[in-house]
Amino acid sequence: MVKVQISQGPHAGTLQKIAKPFGDSGQTVLAVKPSEYLKYFQWDGTKYPMEKSLKVLGAKIASIHKTCEEKLKKLVDEQNDIKNKLQILVKKESKSYLVKDLGEIIYEARIPKQHFVNTFGSAQMTTVLVVLNSKQVKKFEDCYLSVLTEYKQADFENWQKRTRSNVEFQNQNIEDEEIRKETVESEYKALLARHKQTMQFPGAVPESAKSLNLKDDDGNELWRMTAMKDEVALYCRLLGKQGFRTQEFSYNVEEYTNNKNLEAQLNQELRNVKEKISDRSGQNFMDLFTALSHLKIMRTFIDGVLRFGIPPTFVMGIIKPTIQRNDEKVKANLTKAFAEEHLMEMYGQKEEAQDEDFFPYCMSTLTCPVGKLN
Repeated sequence: MVKVQISQGPHAGTLQKIAKPFGDSGQTVLAVKPSEYLKYFQWDGTKYPMEKSLKVLGAKIASIHKTCEEKLKKLVDEQNDIKNKLQILVKKESKSYLVKDLGEIIYEARIPKQHFVNTFGSAQMTTVLVVLNSKQVKKFEDCYLSVLTEYKQADFENWQKRTRSNVEFQNQNIEDEEIRKETVESEYKALLARHKQTMQFPGAVPESAKSLNLKDDDGNELWRMTAMKDEVALYCRLLGKQGFRTQEFSYNVEEYTNNKNLEAQLNQELRNVKEKISDRSGQNFMDLFTALSHLKIMRTFIDGVLRFGIPPTFVMGIIKPTIQRNDEKVKANLTKAFAEEHLMEMYGQKEEAQDEDFFPYCMSTLTCPVGKLN
C-alpha cells in the first residue's frame, strides 16, 4: 500500500529546484498531472525491466537523478555566466544624474566629441564629468582650481614622512650603510623637488569647467572640465568630499556602440538559455517523478515480500486521504478490511513506547515536495 502525502522525499531538493520555472501548477508527468499519473500508474517495463535485480534498478534511478542534476546545473551555470557579463556591461538605469552612468548621458545626448580632450590625442590630460545642482555651481567654480593645491599644502608634512619611509624601504637591501644613506637622500630630494613643483598645479585646467546644457528632472546639471591625468584619482576624490559627483570620461563612441550591441546579444542569449532551462526542468521533473514513483513501488514490494513471504501473494494500491487528519481513519478502515478477526486486537498503534505499531498491511509514504497532488 502506498500512501500519497505532501512532505520531503529523497529527490526533494532536485524536484523543488526544477519545478521553480513552472510556478505552482505547471508540473506534468507524461503530459498529465502528477496526481493523474499516480492514479493510473503502470510499471514502465521498458525503462525498468522487471527481470533486472533490485540493485540494478536502484542504480539506474540514482543515475537518472545524477544526470538530471548535471544537465540542469550546466544550463544554470551558463545562465549565471551571461548574467555576470551583463552586470559588467549594463549601467544603473535611472533618470537622476546622481545615479546614472555619466558616460551614458553623453552618448545618449550625442554631445560632440570636441568637448573631450582625449579626442585630440592628449597623453597628459583627461576629461572629468561633474554633476552640479544649481545651488552648487558657485561653490564648485570657487574651489575646483584650489581644492588640490590646498590639500597638498595641508598634507605636505605627512607627505615628507611617507615618502622618506617609502624610499628607505625600497633601498633597505643595500648593505653598505653610507651608500644606502646617500641613495635614500638623493632619491628623496629628487622626489621632494618634483612634489614642490606639482604643489603649485591646480589639478584642472583653468577655465575648462563648462556646462554641457544637460539637466535631469531634479535640476542637476552635467558639466565637464579638463584635469591632469596623473592627478585625476586624487582630484576626483577631493571633489567628492566637497559634495560633487565626478567621473573620469574618455570619449569613444565606437566602444559604446559595440557594448550596446553586445548587451543586446547577451540579452537574447539569456532569453534562449531561460527557455532551455524551462524545457530541461520539465523533462527533469518528469524523469525524477517517475523514478521516485517506481522507487517507492519497489520499496513497498520489498516490504510486502519481507512481511508476507514469497512467492508474493499480495496486491498493491495507492491511497490519498482527502485531508491530512483522515490518515488515522484510513488506517483503521484498512485494518478492519485486512485483519483476521481473531488477530484484530494485535493490530494498530501501541500506546506503550516499547511496543511497535503493527498492521495487517505494509505502507510506504510517497512524497511530493513541489505542491499538492490534487
